[in-house]
Amino acid sequence: MGALERRIRGVLLAFGGVLAAGTLGYMVLEGWPVLDSVYMTVITIGSVGYEEVHPLSANGRIFTIGLIVAGLGVMGYGLSTVTAFLVEGELTDALRKRRMERKIATLKDHVILVGGGETGKHIVEEFSKTATPFVLIERDAARVVSLERLGSVLYMLGDATDSAVLEQARIGEARGLITTIPSDKDNLFVILCARELNPTLRIISRLTDEQSRSKFIRAGADVVVSENLIGGLRMASE
Repeated sequence: MGALERRIRGVLLAFGGVLAAGTLGYMVLEGWPVLDSVYMTVITIGSVGYEEVHPLSANGRIFTIGLIVAGLGVMGYGLSTVTAFLVEGELTDALRKRRMERKIATLKDHVILVGGGETGKHIVEEFSKTATPFVLIERDAARVVSLERLGSVLYMLGDATDSAVLEQARIGEARGLITTIPSDKDNLFVILCARELNPTLRIISRLTDEQSRSKFIRAGADVVVSENLIGGLRMASE
């Protein structure tokens, strides 16, 4: 949960607390029924200025003053939260995220790229040059920010080992998936999930331990690329 979300939650909890305290206070001090107590609390917090539901006792008036002060405090905190939402660019980010989600929801015959590390970065560059439709799934928001400098990148912040995330990336409509996570274990799990969700999907996976190649193939990978093997052969040929 982000800082802004925590503040919004705090405002709602504070308002609920003041509303509950006000209602209970009028019920105890004035002996009013619940509906009248709630109504009086709301018009007091909102500083609406309507007449009192019933005449107030001295204790009731003192309580009302405290309730007004508490209500103004909550409203002030809420206003500052809304201001922060606008000024700090949270609204812009939220709208941008929503537009991206709508674009992802229309993807078809695309490639799902899992991992935005060094290997993923080169793939993003190539896909951007060739106008290949793709969506990136990355856990690290900082990596996504770095990749966005390469151009417009559709992305999802999440864990590709979660089937729900793959489904949000429209794996059922995708033509291919490339997983570049450094961990063979995670890549293997992504392959298993992806193959289950889309039996016809072309899956290409990064491999670190050459001894795991057969496991990747059995799990459903169509192509397994060992960077260490390819790099070693390339250097030996120079």
